[in-house]
Amino acid sequence: MFELQDLSIIIPYTNKLVSLDIAVFVFCGILISILLYSLALFFYLKNKFYFFSFIYILSILLFIITITGVGDKYLWLEIEFFKKLSFSLSPSIFIICSILFLNKKINTKNNSKNMIPIFYYFMAFPIFVILLALYNYNYSIYLAPFLLITYFFIILIGCIYSLIFKLKRLNFYLIPKLLSMIFSCFYIYHLFYYSKISIISGFIMLFSFLIEISIITFLGNKKFEKILLDKAKIKKDSVLLE
Repeated sequence: MFELQDLSIIIPYTNKLVSLDIAVFVFCGILISILLYSLALFFYLKNKFYFFSFIYILSILLFIITITGVGDKYLWLEIEFFKKLSFSLSPSIFIICSILFLNKKINTKNNSKNMIPIFYYFMAFPIFVILLALYNYNYSIYLAPFLLITYFFIILIGCIYSLIFKLKRLNFYLIPKLLSMIFSCFYIYHLFYYSKISIISGFIMLFSFLIEISIITFLGNKKFEKILLDKAKIKKDSVLLE
């Protein structure tokens, strides 16, 4: 069973470089390149979608380096704030950014008005965990697994709802997210209740996030191409008018 010690989150790892660490480094490299891509598109197109894409991918990056122990081993050093609060803050920030991005990406206001209250009301839970972490991080750490599990069920409800009402666009984004949440919860389960890092579930979790991000990027590319074509058409029409 997972136990806490003073001033630190106990993530069972060795100080040696292991295969999961290498996979996380590769994963982070891919995410950083996509982050720069999204940021460049945001400044170029002035489109808020790419800003939400940027903060969501950044939250995934923070979440992964925290729960795999890479942050504790290589990044946080001896900074007490990060060592104490990272495990509570990273899942909360990840879920908040995920909800904001999901709402922007699938445009729930058009697809399903009934989904809006579910997502936004649920945001109170991660916000509460953040505030609790600032007050007493010991209690907030135990809420982190429940936070991820309940978010998984929110996504599951969204998938069932979109299947019932045949919202294909909504389901196209929710199913990859559902898979990444399943493997994240499974990884956290091993971490807390078996007090060990599961290398296999860690690899699967990273792969599931890559699939989700690839879908986001692919659809973003199509949207990007459409915007460029529209701009080119407007420019061509203006030249003809002159």
